Amino acid sequence: MIFFDFPQVVAFESFGEFGDEVDDLREQVELLFQGVDLSLNLIDVFIKLSFYGFADGGDQAILIPGIAIERPQRGLHLFKRLEDFLFVGHTVIVLLNFRLLQMNPNIHLKFLKRTMTLAERGRGLVSPNPVVGAVLVRKGKIIAEDWHRKFGEGHAERNLLEKFDQKIRSTDVLYVSLEPCCHHSKKTSPCTDIILEKKVKKVVVGLLDPNPEVSGRGVKLLRKKGVKVDVVGMEELKWQNRFFFTWVKKRMPWVSLKVAQSLDGRIGKNRGEQLWLTGKETERHVHRMRAQYDAILVGVKTVIADNPKLTVRDVPLRPPSPLIRGKRPARASLKRQPVAVILDAALSVPLTSNVVRPGTIIFCGRQFRRRKSRKKQLIDKGCVVLEADTNEQGYLNLREILAELAARGIASVYVEGGPSVWSSFLEKGLANELMIYFAPRLLGEGVDSLETHGNVSVRFREMKVLGGDVYWQGSL
Repeated sequence: MIFFDFPQVVAFESFGEFGDEVDDLREQVELLFQGVDLSLNLIDVFIKLSFYGFADGGDQAILIPGIAIERPQRGLHLFKRLEDFLFVGHTVIVLLNFRLLQMNPNIHLKFLKRTMTLAERGRGLVSPNPVVGAVLVRKGKIIAEDWHRKFGEGHAERNLLEKFDQKIRSTDVLYVSLEPCCHHSKKTSPCTDIILEKKVKKVVVGLLDPNPEVSGRGVKLLRKKGVKVDVVGMEELKWQNRFFFTWVKKRMPWVSLKVAQSLDGRIGKNRGEQLWLTGKETERHVHRMRAQYDAILVGVKTVIADNPKLTVRDVPLRPPSPLIRGKRPARASLKRQPVAVILDAALSVPLTSNVVRPGTIIFCGRQFRRRKSRKKQLIDKGCVVLEADTNEQGYLNLREILAELAARGIASVYVEGGPSVWSSFLEKGLANELMIYFAPRLLGEGVDSLETHGNVSVRFREMKVLGGDVYWQGSL
């Protein structure tokens, strides 16, 4: 349902010059009462309000359309407590103190949730751009939807509006999960242009874009041109686009640590030995997670011990096509692999390793410039070899490395090990998220998953069972 904070209530015996606005308001509010049997002996009531989100109590005033006087409970069961009726001719003003019942979700949130679902189809394909979805709603039903599909191509609202071949009505509402862009310093034209060109009159935005080139300017431009824009400010959207928010605001990638360990916190019996602890369900889940990130990072010890490929396998990267007037065009194959990033201060990675391939980024210490021959061999195989500072213990400067990755358009990094790498990220305060896969085993003595990390607080976010394993996720 739509509820409004501190509304201004206006009652008209005759709608007059307010006719178009009232008809539109009536149409929106009628969505609240879908499924309610309203008699023909109705009263004319409407709302003159602006949307802010859930109402959480307090003195409120609201006008409700199409409620029969003799059976007001048919509509008013949506509220906890009816305070008063005030009859004015053929119009009834309902004054009430209410709280939103959970059984009646906010209509804006319903459609914005859909934009979030659509946005996820671009995960791993649009970075460093944000994932964004859009839907066009007419009389409470979605008539078109789309999302940002691939970096360098159209954004969600542009994809939707360019393919929609009907005339946009004044009562149609465009919902978009993130503020429409309005700047030209990018690969595609501003989304505000297509919104104005298609004469969209109402836009609901889930969250403002933190990009300094947008950051409220898109909303301001549309309002200046006569478009009604509501900004909801959904916190869930900040988490959904955490990669983008971190990259834009801090010029650093979002860093997630992925750890697979026994119940007693061990990753193996002995250092340098490969030991598979988790099962097939976890393996599939890890590959789905890999597909969401721009880069997968490991230390050279992990490369030597496990010889990983650090690729996404057995994950379909072909999102379904959008809904346009009930038709679904043919699917397009969209494939993308995350970049492999290796921390190798001494350039000791074996040339026969699976990760030594075109596109892999290898960071080495500046003091090892004398190993020019090894560096040339890696470059000849297509690797990108970059230098970074090291500390007294020979560890690479992680902050410098992350800044370099961000400058290369990498907005998210999935850190797969090993223990010294995970611990270094935690100690430096450079990790944003922790993912632990617990295998149903007790190893007793062995290699600890985390060597040293100090006192770190982790906020729980999710836990699920994956076959015989348990996945635990938290934010730092």
